[in-house]
Amino acid sequence: MTSAVRTSDRRAQGSPWANVIPHRWSGRASTRPNNGIIAAGFKRYGLVDEANQVIHAQFQAIELFDSFRPPELYAGVPRVSNITGFPVLYPGGANIPQAWATGSIFHMVRTMLGLRADAPHGKLYVNPTLPQWLPELTLRNLRVGKCKLDLHFWRQGQASHWEVTGIEAEPGTPDAEKIQVEDETESNVV
Repeated sequence: MTSAVRTSDRRAQGSPWANVIPHRWSGRASTRPNNGIIAAGFKRYGLVDEANQVIHAQFQAIELFDSFRPPELYAGVPRVSNITGFPVLYPGGANIPQAWATGSIFHMVRTMLGLRADAPHGKLYVNPTLPQWLPELTLRNLRVGKCKLDLHFWRQGQASHWEVTGIEAEPGTPDAEKIQVEDETESNVV
């Protein structure tokens, strides 16, 4: 298993200049920390386990980088115990940290929690699918519209649950404009 989804250029496979530490169009495969987009697509189409597998692999790789700062990309080399347990950086060019790679962490958390804000309509939709490796998570001061929310998520058996543990609206906000938190259903997905 690789650290995440790998990109590849099939034209270079098998050629003498192909290497295991590619970048963009040259080489066999590279792994990019923005695979949260792929995980979100998996979840959207009901492939929850696959989404969480991609996210878990990304988090495992990110743990190995200094101060949890993911680089622009790393080589798509399969993990083999202690031999290649650390992601192989692209030589002489991987930007560390990379802003969009770091931002992907928030996208992956959003995917696992199934968060979708609709502030103009006063809603925050949730559809958590916590994996076994993350049985509980609390968000504090999540800003949606004119409100700050505290949300607690937990896994019980195979199901994930949530509750609002705190909500604070800006002073003078009418009750009608306070954010309502609801389960995401197929009928309200855009």
